Amino acid sequence: MTATFLITGVTGFIGFPILVAALAGGHTVRYMARTEEKARAVSSHPAVRALAPGPRLASVVLPDAAAEGAFDAALQGATHVIRAGSPGPTPGGDPAAHIFQPTVRVAAGLLDAALRAPSVRRVVVTSSIAGNIGAGEPPPPPGVTLSAATRVPPPEPPAPLRFRDAHEAYAAAKAAELRDTDAFVRARQPRFGVAHTCSNGVALALVTGGGAAAAARRTHLRAALAGGAAVPADLGLAAPCDFGALFAVVARAFPRAVAAGVFAPTRAAAAATTLPLAYDSADVERLLGRPLKTLDEAFLDVAAQYLEALGVEKA
Repeated sequence: MTATFLITGVTGFIGFPILVAALAGGHTVRYMARTEEKARAVSSHPAVRALAPGPRLASVVLPDAAAEGAFDAALQGATHVIRAGSPGPTPGGDPAAHIFQPTVRVAAGLLDAALRAPSVRRVVVTSSIAGNIGAGEPPPPPGVTLSAATRVPPPEPPAPLRFRDAHEAYAAAKAAELRDTDAFVRARQPRFGVAHTCSNGVALALVTGGGAAAAARRTHLRAALAGGAAVPADLGLAAPCDFGALFAVVARAFPRAVAAGVFAPTRAAAAATTLPLAYDSADVERLLGRPLKTLDEAFLDVAAQYLEALGVEKA
């Protein structure tokens, strides 16, 4: 079955691989960008040009995705929708205005617009395990396992006007997005299916070239195309990791590269901390038919690719 995808967030580390994979699978892709310049950057990328998509690829320039009716025209004729982009926890500016409010408003606007587009069969929303953990919440006690289906109380409407920092706003936005989407499905009973993918976005960003990004790409496409009862409404994409130990993992695998200064620890890496929690990604492993790689394995994949690109011995 070929589909007509509408994909947002294609300039990001999750959205762009999804776009490329959808085109490689023979599907038609309509992607959204904020400016003509960003749209051209996507269509002219070597990975896209190599596929020679022709009329199967089209862009929609949308400066403000939170505007009323912003998605109406873009959704006409689309069968599958993947929202792969939302504001990340980037410091600077007002976290409520730049992170929380756009995340919640755009998700609501997209779902409302999908109701008005009779062609839509499935909507996949990229979320985060931050939405399953919450903002400023203590870690779950030992023996408690979280999953993509876990819900924590988000800020109640009206939305709070102030957050301590970008990370608190991001976690609160993701929790509110999950809450609002659940409420939308219960109240509106859409004819299309809705799924969330909850991933460790920081880890995926760090290992864009490794197995984690590939797993994210396959998860989104399969969640969109399988549909129905075959795919859970909530898919958790997170593997065990210890951020503070990652450099030691690379150093053990490639000691000569470390001795030569190709890899070196940074102050940020030395100060990295990991929240202790158990997270169940068995639903994604069943969907993909294979276990997820650990973050250690994914980092080693990227490190090996980097050494290969430099022409340096993998040792």
